[in-house]
Amino acid sequence: MNKFISNSFQVPNAVIDELMADMSANALRCYLLITRKTTGWGKTSDKISISQFMQYLGIKDKRTVYAALSELTNLGLINAIKNNGEITEYSLVLETSEPVTKNAGTKNATGSKKCIEPVTKNVTTTSDKKCHSTKDTIKNNITKENNIDFDLVMDAYNDAVENRLPQIQKMTTARKNAVKKLLKELDQPTFQNLANYFYDFVDQAQPFYFGENDRGWRADFDYIIKPSTYLKVVEGTL
Repeated sequence: MNKFISNSFQVPNAVIDELMADMSANALRCYLLITRKTTGWGKTSDKISISQFMQYLGIKDKRTVYAALSELTNLGLINAIKNNGEITEYSLVLETSEPVTKNAGTKNATGSKKCIEPVTKNVTTTSDKKCHSTKDTIKNNITKENNIDFDLVMDAYNDAVENRLPQIQKMTTARKNAVKKLLKELDQPTFQNLANYFYDFVDQAQPFYFGENDRGWRADFDYIIKPSTYLKVVEGTL
């Protein structure tokens, strides 16, 4: 009998056993959709737009999707792939495991670490690669750039300003440092609050900031992420 259920896809045990309790519901839903559209079709990655996430998951606000994807990236569960300066493709972070035996699922031959089972029926495995726990992968990934996914920050900003203000294509070192500085000013330094701030700026800003002035000046990313600008938005003095 085929041990795989038809019209189904697999999720690594460690995601459920070790990580689900620490994940938001929206992050888990996004992870399942990415899994379905990648390994569920035997693919390593897939192009998924923010509007597709919203449609499939019934999410009304783009910021909710961005926050969930940022959470998954910080957990080390997904890779966001950029094309032409924009994130449009996603893949799962999977550790290659040794062939899973009938009694596998908790420990390897040495009884030391959990293995992630192959996600699809045709996943190729090799016996010479080490078996790592998903938590080990997360510990290695979660320390990068202080848990800030700068590509998602850039996408959230571009989405918020649309064509009303200059969009950005690159997160320079100076911009990354400025984002870190701004995060320290937030009540809670989360991606969700940062994305909300971008939208709040666009909602509160007077026409002056969109180029309707004698100088033709328009606010840009570098201006908006200044702590002084953030303070104006918070105090309603923009």
